[in-house]
Amino acid sequence: MTIIKSRRKFFKNVMKTMGLFLLATGNFSRFVYAMGSTSEPVKPGIHKMEGSVEINGLPAKIGDLIKPNDVISTGPKSKVIFSFDESSFLMQENTRLRIELETPSDSTKDKAVQVIRIMTGKVLSAFNPKKEKKIITKTAVVGVRGTAAYVEIEKHFIYFCLCYGSAEIKALSDPDNPRTHKASHHEYPYYIYDSTGKEAFVKAPMKNHTDKELEMLENLVGRRPPFSFGQGSDKTGY
Repeated sequence: MTIIKSRRKFFKNVMKTMGLFLLATGNFSRFVYAMGSTSEPVKPGIHKMEGSVEINGLPAKIGDLIKPNDVISTGPKSKVIFSFDESSFLMQENTRLRIELETPSDSTKDKAVQVIRIMTGKVLSAFNPKKEKKIITKTAVVGVRGTAAYVEIEKHFIYFCLCYGSAEIKALSDPDNPRTHKASHHEYPYYIYDSTGKEAFVKAPMKNHTDKELEMLENLVGRRPPFSFGQGSDKTGY
């Protein structure tokens, strides 16, 4: 048993070293696969980027920390992976989001709700299970806990996939009829429409995000996704 544990530790250290090397020199997809095999958290901040990435309108670089109220944006053919407060994010091209802290007037800063305001683009997120989160988009507000989710912003709707965890999803065009779900493996993807005549919630396929990406995001903050403890982690959505 001691030999097995020793080999596991050695393998994790090798894969972590490989992932950190790929931060600076490797292919984006190779970084995803390498970091998907570790289980120890790395330092918060920007871990990997391609193309044009900005924080508050200024060029970003590897290692930059993300702070509350920062606006992170990517340009065409650009991507960025970063972690903040034990949550981690993969932003695709032409994406813009802001991380806010919403503190109720009768509460303390320790109980502040972390708000992810996604204005444009595509974002895959794995959230800190210890803290309440809120995702705000042009057509929906989603309260989440212990959750991973994928969001795409389109002109008259968003695509939202509850990858795992719990969420209350409120369409702004039908706020009196929220949907509450608990998912284990991408069971609840929706198109959520604005008030242009479409039904608020339309069932959608899983698309444009992978389990390997989720494993990588969770590993960056020292966790594993729930599906990795069983079978089926090859699901891709492409």
